[in-house]
Amino acid sequence: VAQAYLTQIYMIEGRLKRIETTCERLSQRASTMGQRGLPALGVARMSRAWVRYQRNDLEGAYEDVFEGQNATQGYELKRVSLPSFVLMARLKRLQHDDDTARELMQQAVMMMQTYNLTPASIRVSAWLAWLWVVQGDLASAAHWANEIELSTAGDLSPALEFEHMTLARIQIAQGRMDE
Repeated sequence: VAQAYLTQIYMIEGRLKRIETTCERLSQRASTMGQRGLPALGVARMSRAWVRYQRNDLEGAYEDVFEGQNATQGYELKRVSLPSFVLMARLKRLQHDDDTARELMQQAVMMMQTYNLTPASIRVSAWLAWLWVVQGDLASAAHWANEIELSTAGDLSPALEFEHMTLARIQIAQGRMDE
C-alpha cells in the first residue's frame, strides 16, 4: 500500500523514473503473494501505464492499463481503478474514438457516484471537462467551470494543478485570455 501511494506522490512530482522503479518493486512483491497480490499488481500496472503514456508509448500504456484493470477487477478498490478509466479515455481520444472516450468517462462518473468517492470526484470531473474541451463541447466544459470553486485569482494549489490547467484551457477556448 505504501509503495502504491509512493507512485502517486512521484506522479505529482513528475518523477517518471522513480515511478518505474517503485512499480517494479511493487510488482515483484505482489508476484510473491499470489492471489492476495493482485490488487497491488494492478496498482503497479496502472501507475506504469501513466509513465508510458507520458513517454508516448501508447501501446504499452494501453497494455498496462488493461492488465491493471484486470488485476483489480472484483476487489473493493474502486478509487484505485478510477484513473484507469481516465487513461483509457485519453488513449481512445488519441485514436479518434470520441464515443468510447466519453463512455469511459461516464463510467468513471457513475462509479464515483455509486460508491460515493467524493475526494476523487474533482479530479475525474476535471478530466471529463478536459475531454469536453478537446471535443469542442464548450457549453459542458463551461458548466463544469462554473460549478467548481476554482479561481485563477490568488495562489494556485499544486494538488489541484490539473484542475487549474483545465480551467485555463476552458477560458482560452472561450477567448478569455486575460483571465
